[in-house]
Amino acid sequence: MTSVSSIKSTATAVPSPSLSTCLSENYSQHEAKFTVKPAIKGLAKRIIHRLTVYRLLDGFTELELFEILDSMIELIEPAPAFVEMSAPVVIFGDTHGQFNDLMRMFSYEKLICMHGGISPDIKSLDTLYKLKKPRTHNECDMGIALDLMWSDPATGADACCAWQFNKMRNASWMFGNQSVKEFNAAINVDLVVRAHELCKFGHLFYCDKMLVTIFSAPNYCGTDGNCASCMKVGADLKISFVTLKPILDKSKLSMEKLAELEKQSKNVDVKSPNPSKTFLLVRF
Repeated sequence: MTSVSSIKSTATAVPSPSLSTCLSENYSQHEAKFTVKPAIKGLAKRIIHRLTVYRLLDGFTELELFEILDSMIELIEPAPAFVEMSAPVVIFGDTHGQFNDLMRMFSYEKLICMHGGISPDIKSLDTLYKLKKPRTHNECDMGIALDLMWSDPATGADACCAWQFNKMRNASWMFGNQSVKEFNAAINVDLVVRAHELCKFGHLFYCDKMLVTIFSAPNYCGTDGNCASCMKVGADLKISFVTLKPILDKSKLSMEKLAELEKQSKNVDVKSPNPSKTFLLVRF
């Protein structure tokens, strides 16, 4: 299910919410708009409590979890492909199911977001407002929805190219710096926020800070030793990053690899937010 978001500033600043607050508030918003079975409401609240307090799902059956997933489809399906949100927000990249690391993020107390990257077929913001969710295999195989999920920024010498086939994914595009500049100008934003690729230090800027990749799964696959980041966007649209160092699993690493990753981790500055590194994001 493809989704892309834009973020606007609000007049009043709100403190960064805790995980339980986020879940509860989002649940309440959906509850107000849709009819949810009382049994599902109670089950959802119990699961949220178990996750936020004990950080586990023991005691719930597989059938109960599927009931929640089925209900979420009913809540999400009517939503448009392009969703507008209000700051302040916290933006995550790929978490790859690493729930305990996600919980570590929440222990710390003009912009467009997508999973993969940009598309040559997006000519204006109106293109996104009119975007429909793909419903068939053919609709998933080409076009804007595919690009939002699978395109990547080019690096090195390829960064000079506008658009080229994405050989790494065998689908969609690799896009260069000029493509990012033209895209941002066309839809009137200052920063593209995407995920989709591992970053050694959790996040990485491209194209004169006009695009940033965020990766939120530390020590991916248990052996990569990478950091993870999430991006905090304030009501004034200034941003900062929360970056986690990896928890290394010594049982999966050779002595040489462990020494290399420990040295790499020591050299990472994880202080966040950093007042000296904030950026104004979006013009609306």
